[in-house]
Amino acid sequence: MQGVVPDCPLYFFQVIMKHTENDLYQLLSDTYRLLAAAFYPPDRRFFLEENLCSNLERVFNELCPEAVPHCQAMAHALQNSTTEELQVEHAALFIGPFELLAPPYGSVYLEGKHAIMGDSTVEVQRLYRQAGLLLKEKEVPDHIALELEFAGYLAGKVHGRQHDNDRDAMEETRKFYKQFVHGTLIRWIPEFCRRIRSETEHTLYNSLASCLEEFVIKENRVIQCDPV
Repeated sequence: MQGVVPDCPLYFFQVIMKHTENDLYQLLSDTYRLLAAAFYPPDRRFFLEENLCSNLERVFNELCPEAVPHCQAMAHALQNSTTEELQVEHAALFIGPFELLAPPYGSVYLEGKHAIMGDSTVEVQRLYRQAGLLLKEKEVPDHIALELEFAGYLAGKVHGRQHDNDRDAMEETRKFYKQFVHGTLIRWIPEFCRRIRSETEHTLYNSLASCLEEFVIKENRVIQCDPV
């Protein structure tokens, strides 16, 4: 099975790093988008110029302090790796061309298949359409980067509607966000992260998996304690 890599939009790195206590959902949006960016084919120079690891460390200082050491390990690994080394590791884990070591598609973990585009993929695509979003034809809806981007989009919409003073729309979007985290992300991301750690010794991807797992588990726990 060969992976399909979605395009990485440049706005992933246009992150607002200063937040007030009322900006929780903007902070969540930034976090998901930074994590998503880390799963695209790596460019060491770009990651360094855009301060990927330090930005992740900043948001995790607010949201998930237990993930901060993993961000610091990512930063050290990025400093000590070449782009070629990172691209080879990324391809082996997520792209192919042969058997993927850690398939980045939800259907593989939710449906027990070694193929993409299962029923769960169709359901994720339905959720995107429900939110008014369309994917490019070549993009696979349940790719880890796209699902994280979608969670970031929903969190950002909640933040925007808080400032628009549209409480009904804000609550509806907040409910949608929480259902996506609890009904989709938490169901497969922890297993996906464990697969990454079992298949790579490269510190950047090993630590990225730990960051993502810690964050998603913690956010799901918060959601369960604050039901819609």
